[in-house]
Amino acid sequence: MALRRNNTKRSGGGGRQNAVVELASIHTENGSDPNYEKDYAIGYLLHDAFGKTAEYDDQGNPVTEIRFQMKKPDHFDPKKPPASIAKLGQNKGLWKKVEVGSHLIIENAYLESRSDTVMAKWLISGSRDPYSGAEVCRVNDSAKRRPSGKAFLTTVYPETYYDRDNGSRVHAQYRVALDQENAKRVSSLDDFKAKVTQMFHDMSNEGVASRFPENGREFYQNNGDGRGTPHVYLRGIEMDDASGFYSDSARVSLIWDREKKSFQSVEESIDAFLKDKNNAAIVESLSDTHEENTYLEVIPAQVYKTGESSLPSMKKSGGDESVRFPCPVLDEFGKETRYEDGNLRVVRGFAPGFITLGRVNGDPEAPWFAKSTFRTEIYGPISPLEEVITPELPGHFRDLLEKRAAARSEIMKNKNKNKPAPTRDEPAIDEPAIDETDPGEGLEFGAEMAPKGM
Repeated sequence: MALRRNNTKRSGGGGRQNAVVELASIHTENGSDPNYEKDYAIGYLLHDAFGKTAEYDDQGNPVTEIRFQMKKPDHFDPKKPPASIAKLGQNKGLWKKVEVGSHLIIENAYLESRSDTVMAKWLISGSRDPYSGAEVCRVNDSAKRRPSGKAFLTTVYPETYYDRDNGSRVHAQYRVALDQENAKRVSSLDDFKAKVTQMFHDMSNEGVASRFPENGREFYQNNGDGRGTPHVYLRGIEMDDASGFYSDSARVSLIWDREKKSFQSVEESIDAFLKDKNNAAIVESLSDTHEENTYLEVIPAQVYKTGESSLPSMKKSGGDESVRFPCPVLDEFGKETRYEDGNLRVVRGFAPGFITLGRVNGDPEAPWFAKSTFRTEIYGPISPLEEVITPELPGHFRDLLEKRAAARSEIMKNKNKNKPAPTRDEPAIDEPAIDETDPGEGLEFGAEMAPKGM
């Protein structure tokens, strides 16, 4: 084989969570004057949270209702009143009304079980007008008739830069939404080619794979439901009772032809992937998928470029979100690993989350750009790409990966247990920082930087 804090009033997981709801109604005691004890709102969950399963009807509309309130802030600047339930329904100063049907982010929240009410520390608008076509919160594959209640697995890469042909330098930061619920097992090389082709077809604007080369780069981020630039990951797992656990991954990207100023076809891009010597080990494993201890699958993903004003180097507050995805490196037997100096080995991981998107100048025909990325749980389960949990995983693989993801979560909780919950301007993790050069658990993932070919 080629691959080698607890409170009895709280429930729904106990820890604080971030969630997205579709706003259904606002109920205030004193009109536009905040009453934090009595004002509340109703929303429909877009993903599983607070111990509740997000469900959808046959038309893809969310139906799981929750009641939420906002906790009164301990301290705030009277000149800059904080968000409140009452504020949602009004236009005042720089604040714009959040319309019913819009996406609202309930941040740093917990479920108070006695009242079945979600108590939030912050409220953030993911979109203010559901009909504008200029803002959206990407949570799961809402393009499908009945989306999954599972949130995407997300990550954020550090800010980087690239030089254009004219010599100018452009700063960029990329964010990935991994659609793990639509991963498919592959059984052979031909099966791999067919499923990758279909995934690119499904992630395209109009679902016409043959039109990819003619439509150019903006084609991928110029559609109504907030889809990004498509990629497909091939990941493989090998489990051996005697020697432990091994994993690997590689990314299939549509290749940008600088001379033609267009993408190559899906078929050409797959062929280039198969010929790339860096992918030799996992490609070779496509012929060994009959082995019982081997599992290979392809996972669709969408990549988003961060908007210029949301780059860490340009933001006045909020920090660098790329530090919020620390993934402790475990050995093949599930034990944490450390460097020679004793520091914990940490690489970039994928965790359940969502991404807020906007369009340039609010133009509904302009390309999408990413604004913020949220984890549903700050210290929740996290995995390297090779170990993400997908629906088709056989039981013995799933059991192992769930244990490893939970172990990483406990490591980070213990490391930060004496720290207060992070504010929106502070990093969510303690040092050491994520090591971008550490190969981690897989052969290539830890060293992988911002997605290429975009």
